[in-house]
Amino acid sequence: MAYGGASLSEKFGAHGTVQLAVGVVLGGGLGAGGYIAQLGMPTDFAGWLALVIFVLVAALIPAGVYEAN
Repeated sequence: MAYGGASLSEKFGAHGTVQLAVGVVLGGGLGAGGYIAQLGMPTDFAGWLALVIFVLVAALIPAGVYEAN
């Protein structure tokens, strides 16, 4: 989804850093939404740390793949 959003933003005239930002925001937002939908809102430090790590992975991997292409 994040890769597709970054590709779609190119059709609207976005290039370079803007495309990267779109991919990161979409990946992070979808990752956070998926995590919260599965496990609910975190209530302790371990839960919040897991959410942050999950969002970073969900945001940075698709953005890195997009930049590699």
